[in-house]
Amino acid sequence: LQLLRPPFLKRCIRYHQFTAISAPIKSLGLFSIDRLVTPADFSHLSDEVVIKIGKLRQKIISTNSSLDDKNVKELLLCLDAISNELCKIVDAAEFCRNVHDDIEFKESAENVFHKLSHIINELNADEDVYQKLKYISESDRNNASGLRLSAEERLFVNDLKREFESDGVHLSEEGKAVAIVLKGRLLRAESLFMRTISGPGEDQEGGGDPSSGGEEVLVGTAVLLLLPIS
Repeated sequence: LQLLRPPFLKRCIRYHQFTAISAPIKSLGLFSIDRLVTPADFSHLSDEVVIKIGKLRQKIISTNSSLDDKNVKELLLCLDAISNELCKIVDAAEFCRNVHDDIEFKESAENVFHKLSHIINELNADEDVYQKLKYISESDRNNASGLRLSAEERLFVNDLKREFESDGVHLSEEGKAVAIVLKGRLLRAESLFMRTISGPGEDQEGGGDPSSGGEEVLVGTAVLLLLPIS
């Protein structure tokens, strides 16, 4: 099953690289993540990530509108740091929920995966962050304010800007809210499908949340997500 990977998640794959560790490796937790030792640690670490992301976002949107080279580089580093913080936990949670043999770890990872996925969807619809990217892209293209991006920085900015646009940042606030709800329901359907085909008998009680405006129907190993027309 092909998973949808929104802009901030795609950054993990495209812009982060593994580096060799020369110093002695200390005792680490699950998947070599420090302090990920018990199922509850997933929740603790995700709470820390949310706080860090909030601070990074605030730093981005409060950056002076007349950006110079130094400010731009700091802003791009903040965007990259958001991706990095998210990916360290959400990718581990995605992997854990699919392969771990401990049900408590799987459930904790599942909850954190959905929590951070919702945060990602909100970030991808963040108009304030998008406007910063748009300003940088246009200033670079028009040679305004003496701004000069490197080839790598230009690729990063333009690629991320296009992905924001394809992910619905241009929608009205109401439209964004609807899109976020639909993405969440699609992700729940994907999770239900994966649990069903990997473990007979799981989630057979079925039934979606009637307050969500749609209904998830389990038919054999297929999940049908019935969405309202209006």
